[in-house]
Order: sequence, then C-alpha cells, then structure tokens
Amino acid sequence: MAGNENNTLISTHFGKIIRAIIIVTVIGFMVSIGIAFFVDFEKIIQSLLSVSWDHLAVPFFIYIGIYIIDSIRLKLVLWQFQCKIRFKEAFTNSMLGYFFAYLTPMATGGQPFQIYHLKSLGYDAKISTNIIMSRFIVYLGSALLLTLAFIPRIIELTSSFGAKSAFLFGGLTVTAVSTILIVIMFIRPDAIGHFLAKIENSFLGRFISRVSKRHNWGEAAKKWSIELRENILFLWKEKFYIIIIDVILCNIILAGQVYALVYVFMAITGVQLFFFDVFITVMLLNLVVYYIPSPGASGGIEGVYSMVFTQFSGKADLSVISIIIWRFATYYMQIFLGFFFFLRLRNKITPKEEIKNKESISPKARKAREVKEKK
Repeated sequence: MAGNENNTLISTHFGKIIRAIIIVTVIGFMVSIGIAFFVDFEKIIQSLLSVSWDHLAVPFFIYIGIYIIDSIRLKLVLWQFQCKIRFKEAFTNSMLGYFFAYLTPMATGGQPFQIYHLKSLGYDAKISTNIIMSRFIVYLGSALLLTLAFIPRIIELTSSFGAKSAFLFGGLTVTAVSTILIVIMFIRPDAIGHFLAKIENSFLGRFISRVSKRHNWGEAAKKWSIELRENILFLWKEKFYIIIIDVILCNIILAGQVYALVYVFMAITGVQLFFFDVFITVMLLNLVVYYIPSPGASGGIEGVYSMVFTQFSGKADLSVISIIIWRFATYYMQIFLGFFFFLRLRNKITPKEEIKNKESISPKARKAREVKEKK
C-alpha cells in the first residue's frame, strides 16, 4: 500500500516536472536570444560555430564528478549513524537533489526531495533531515564566510559595475540575514516544536487539525523536534571531525563548479583569469542570483553572469557565448540527465520498512542503552 501511494505521488507530480523542464528551457532560450540581440547577433552566431565538443564535455563531466563527491559525503555522514547506503542510491540522491533544485524557484526543491528519497529507502526521517540540512548549512556557511572574508577584494573587482554592484551587495545582505535565521532554526528545532504544541488548541491550531484531519499534531511535532535536535547535537558535537571533512569536500565541490566556468570562459574568450578572483566573485553571485524567482534562476543567471564576465573580459560577444555554453553543459544537460534518472526511479521507488539500527532511536537513548549493555 505504501509503495502504491508513493508511486502515485511521483506520478501526480510527473506532469509538473515536465512543465518545469519546458519552462526553464524556454526562459533560458529566450533570455539567451535577447542577450545576443543586445550584443551583436551575427558575432554570436560566428562564435557559436567555433565552439568545440570539449567546451561542453569538460564542464559536463566535472559536474558528474561533483555528484560523485556529493555521494561520498552522503555515505560518510550516514555511516556515523551506522546506516549504510549503496553508492548507486547515494549517487541517485545527490543527482536528483540537484535536478529538483534546478526545477524549483530559488532552488528550494532539492533538499526536500533528498529527505523524501532517503525516507523512501527506509532511513529514519530525523536522521535524513539532520544530514541533508547539515550539508545545506555547510554549503551556505562556506559560501557566505568565503564571500565575507574577502569583501575588500570583491569590492575592488566589482568597482567598475557602478549601480549594479548595489544590487549584488544588497542581495548579499539579505542572504546573510536569512542564513543566520536558518542556522538558528537548525540549532533549535525544538523551539519550533514547543511553539506548535502551544498553539495546537488555539483557533489556528484547531483549523490546522480540521484541515489535516490529525489530532495531537502539536505534541507529535514537539516530540519529533526534540529528537531531531538530539540527532543534530550528536553529529555536530560528537562527530565534529566528520563535519570538518564534509566542509572540505563541500569546498572542493564549490571549486569544481567555478573551474567548470573558468575553463569554458578562458577557452572561448582567450582571456586569462585569476582563479581565486573568479571564485570569490562567483560565491557572491550564487548567494544573490537564486533570489530570482524563475525555476533554478533560469534566465537570471545567464543575464547576471554575462554582465559580470563581460566586465572581466571586455569581449561582450565571446563572454555571452561562454556563459551560454557553460550554462548549457552544467544546467540544461544536467536536467536532461537527471530526468533520465528520475524516470528510472519513478518505476522503482517503493518505500521500505524503516531500517532497524541503533540510530532509529535518539543518540541519547542509544548511549544509555550501550552503557547498560556494558554493565
């Protein structure tokens, strides 16, 4: 029964996924055509003819490498909870996390799907939420801290942007504030649980009960959030060295993403770039552009990156082509690859019985049991 329900859920959203793919493709195509007309359409066409296969292949396979590293990260952190996952399943989870991020506004769909996918494989929901959100916090924290640490250099690099730089730094401020709020909620999920328990008997709480057709949902949320916090503390306190390893792997991924762009840009424009300057600039851009409400910031990234890299090179037509080729290899081709994996998952996904291991209980309870067993 559970398997049929979840297959129905995926089938129900299948049409929405197809529409999202069409939307992001059309938006990206229209924006690229618009940019080409503003630059020099004939030069753009001539430059396109000079593009070779490696300009697409190298960034495409760099992203495959990124999925592999991301899969290792997932296996490593799950192992701390004595949960084993096959590499194939970890790779699918990582790839489809990116896939759903590409198709949703502000790239918000990746983490919820990854949690759902892990739960469908039988992993405890609290462990899945802890791991996926921990990795999200690591990504946000790494990108934000690297950006803030080198703000003087970024200001120097963007000084020629004029009023456009105000948009970038305004977005950075919003990201910094929202990141702090996300971290606070991550550190104290139990506070949210207590709040929900308190409002359960209020007018709003009774309304939620009627709509959800569930009673005692507030107390259930409170209990779940307390256990989630214990899981979070276990990972971030007792296994902090694993978080450090995860941070290192995350930064390797960030560097790989930037290198894919640098490779295409230098190969097409012939302009030599200092990798570190591009790295910190891209960190700033990534913290800002995903506020563009189109799915996966489609169209917005093409426009903003074309503007920034034209400033770097002084060659508008070649800069636009390099961004289009890079985006095609690392976004649109990845969407089509992810869709292939999703089709395979759609036919196979059947939630399993929750994996029975020590970590199905909270770390605190697990410790108490281990002490008792030793006695």
